Amino acid sequence: MDKFAEDNKSSDSNKEEFVVIQSCLEDVKEKGVFVIATANDIDNLPESLLRAGRFGRQIYVSSPSISESVEIIEHYLKNKTVSDDVSPELIANMMPGESCATLSEVVNEAGIYAGYEGESVICQRHIIEAILRIVHHAYLDNNINEDRLRAVSCHEAGHAAAILANGMEVGFVSVLAGNSDGIGGFCRRIDDNKTPCSSMDALKKEIIINLAGKASEEILFGTVSLGAQNDLEKAIQTLRLAVEKELVFGFEYGYDFRRFDEKQARCRQDKVSEKIFGVLKEWYDDTLNLMKQWRPVIEGLMTVLMKQKYLLRDDVNKIVSDNKNRI
Repeated sequence: MDKFAEDNKSSDSNKEEFVVIQSCLEDVKEKGVFVIATANDIDNLPESLLRAGRFGRQIYVSSPSISESVEIIEHYLKNKTVSDDVSPELIANMMPGESCATLSEVVNEAGIYAGYEGESVICQRHIIEAILRIVHHAYLDNNINEDRLRAVSCHEAGHAAAILANGMEVGFVSVLAGNSDGIGGFCRRIDDNKTPCSSMDALKKEIIINLAGKASEEILFGTVSLGAQNDLEKAIQTLRLAVEKELVFGFEYGYDFRRFDEKQARCRQDKVSEKIFGVLKEWYDDTLNLMKQWRPVIEGLMTVLMKQKYLLRDDVNKIVSDNKNRI
């Protein structure tokens, strides 16, 4: 249904495609036909299609949880031979929140890599290469400039440290990602939480994790990071939603859209932006303090990242264990 809805931002129920669908639904009534449709976003579909008697029952299908991913991967590995260092749990932790189709493609791609090398067994390296290529559009043998490698390693180590410091686990972190120059980095946390931040504490943790890469570069190198644009955009967007939509910082940041006034809107945006960047500055200072405390872990993660370009859950936990008396 998304094909019909993508140009239908105004939810025009008279659009030709929707009229045809409605006519077809009417034609098959009382004929023992059960009609199912799929859509990634029903917000752009007209209400006339979603009412009772048409597509009146909507079932939301979310991405699988970690435990569900483990079961799905077990199914796809059933007829494949894997080495002892490969398990469904390992694969699920490396790409939480990915779709069933992605899980299937990764397992099949890993099998292709093994076959290409003349191996009869899928090993951990094949899985890592498959996830890097399919999910992150990167390759394990990417060549990275030494200075850039050092900066990205520090940045991603900072994100990992913030995740760990806030009581969560890291499943997969790498300096490789498919940006325009073939590098970038990512840090995947093991998290089944698909809901927005539900408390001020959760909101602050999310912002700190976003800012941790920038903060770690500033602490270790003494320079301002110029590679944190995406992280800052996420942090600002999350805070803007909290400030002006959810009003978590007070009702004075709300706005009555029924009484639109250009001057009022401009003043309101100035007030909202001032609050957003004020909170951002305060929480960035907290992030700097946290990264200073976790510096031994950041340096440990960074050292291994520069050497092998990725870390898995067990790698990360070992580095934390080795440095737990220093934080």
